[in-house]
Amino acid sequence: MRKLFFRFYITVVVSFLISVLVIGAIYKNEVRGTTQRYLIDIFETSLYLIERELSDYPESEWEDALNNIRNRIPLPVEIEALDAYVLSPENQKALREGSIIRLEDSNLFLQRIPHSEYLVAMGPVSYLHYVGTLQWIDVFAILSLCLTLGVPTFLWIRPLWRHARELTQVSRRLGSGDFAARAVLPDTSALADLGNTVNGMASNIEELIAGRKVMINAVSHDLRTPIARLRYRLEMLRGVTAEATGAEKVIEQIGRDLDNLTDMTEELLLLGNLERPELELNTQPIVIRPWLDEMLAGFDWGDTPPTLSCNLQDDQAVLGDPYYLGRAVANLIVNARRHGGGQVAISALWRDQQMTIHVDDDGPGIPAESRDQVLQPFTRLDVSRSRKTGGYGLGLAIVQRIMRWHRGEVRVGDAPLGGARLTLVWPTPLTQ
Repeated sequence: MRKLFFRFYITVVVSFLISVLVIGAIYKNEVRGTTQRYLIDIFETSLYLIERELSDYPESEWEDALNNIRNRIPLPVEIEALDAYVLSPENQKALREGSIIRLEDSNLFLQRIPHSEYLVAMGPVSYLHYVGTLQWIDVFAILSLCLTLGVPTFLWIRPLWRHARELTQVSRRLGSGDFAARAVLPDTSALADLGNTVNGMASNIEELIAGRKVMINAVSHDLRTPIARLRYRLEMLRGVTAEATGAEKVIEQIGRDLDNLTDMTEELLLLGNLERPELELNTQPIVIRPWLDEMLAGFDWGDTPPTLSCNLQDDQAVLGDPYYLGRAVANLIVNARRHGGGQVAISALWRDQQMTIHVDDDGPGIPAESRDQVLQPFTRLDVSRSRKTGGYGLGLAIVQRIMRWHRGEVRVGDAPLGGARLTLVWPTPLTQ
């Protein structure tokens, strides 16, 4: 709030000062100039009358006459010699010709007494100095007004800031997957319309996510029943048609199709489970090297076993959910075997409170412009994925959601082997 208040307050104060300067300039050029000219005319007239009165007296009586004049006007009046003041040649000439001279720096009015070497000096006129300059009272008044502007600024900013913070918190909850979050703002708020828009958007997203989950779960569960029936009938067909020519080949093809449907159903169920906001991870210490060795032992590598490197000892562990992290690593291994040329390299590295697992292959790789796309569900690239190589486009999407639950991420890059490098990264301390 402090930053918002100061920004708005400075904007108001600057606008106020600019307005004061503009109005002051108008006043100076229009009102004050006229007033000052009027006052100068009055002083010049007074000086002219004083000079006329003194001219009626002999020089020896000027002092008495001047004392009498001092009692009638509120301004200092003195008789000085013509050369008592340093004047410009123009002012000296005007003074000797009987004109009234005003000294701007001291606000004195001078006029020569006719037929003499003396002049009458009236002033200084302090009011003219006050009119022509900015006084401390003016500065104090302007500063007081600037400080006073802070009160309505604060009263206006405070509810706006509270409502903006409410929207920020709701946005963060929505970003973290809590689509039930709603903003509660009064109808009188300046952000009420924005809050209603955010709530409407959250409702639509919640309905879409809920519908998607229901669809995935319904399709997955509904697929299990016909798959089980097909397997049962396939076994019956296997026994009945064992002697028929070519029947065994057809039965094997049906079996592979059923296996594919089963795998796809399981992946759909897992994807739907990972999108539930109430999912809880079974976080526990994982000793990376034997955990990876056990996982790799479940694959048939033939004559090209993978290489594995790890900078952790067998008594050092990191934190994570073994089941979900195992599914993530297994999906990356399956992806490397399916799209690579045969070589697979796995490396595990812990550094700076962060665990990193690389899975590299020697395949064609994934183009840079498609690396974000492959992390979306049901995405199959023409180059790296095809009907021939299989896959449902769910493996990397599942990996991405698993890493989100671990506050980490999955990265797609180039492997040293020449193919794709898929990397799991998540924050974790090192434990025994």
